Amino acid sequence: MSKIDIHGRCEGFGTLVPLWLFKPRPRKLEKLGENTPVLTCSAPTSITDLLASGQEEACLTFGSYEFAASVFIRLRVRDVELYWLVDISDPEVWEAIDMWKTEGRVPILFETGCAGQECLTFGAFDMPPSTAPFEYHGWFGKGEKPDAFIWDGMVEWAEGCPLQSDEISELPAVTFRASFTRVLLTQRWQKYLNERSASEF
Repeated sequence: MSKIDIHGRCEGFGTLVPLWLFKPRPRKLEKLGENTPVLTCSAPTSITDLLASGQEEACLTFGSYEFAASVFIRLRVRDVELYWLVDISDPEVWEAIDMWKTEGRVPILFETGCAGQECLTFGAFDMPPSTAPFEYHGWFGKGEKPDAFIWDGMVEWAEGCPLQSDEISELPAVTFRASFTRVLLTQRWQKYLNERSASEF
């Protein structure tokens, strides 16, 4: 797994896991259905509390970065932002977005290391009214076959170039303290990577 410092872009991957896995359920997520996908990511200890407590100042959006043809989910809290690069043809992503639309909220788990132990902090963020480019099931979401070109491209983009820029920012004058990018590792991509790893030996 790639790891870059606090000003870097990629430190591990994000995942989608069902809410029912967490017992007892976090209080702030009690009203969500048990199958609601929880979006996860690793986050430095120094900003975990900010990401989880700054609900009133948080902005969750969906979008794309034209120059890299990268589609992403973005969470911005005050002067910190997180990006999850996603495969727009992945059915698991489309299913998650449909469920988040129904619930009106997106649960996010921030994972960090606390004194050598894993610490989990949850946040729940309002689903935005627009989820473009995730609004065309007839075009996408049919599960194109995973391949190295798609996966390696997402990883290289996450590691090599921060997504924060005037081209995709509604607040170009804001200076961000930190910007992080994760690649969303869904079940089919995990299966693909396992098969690819096995074939190399």
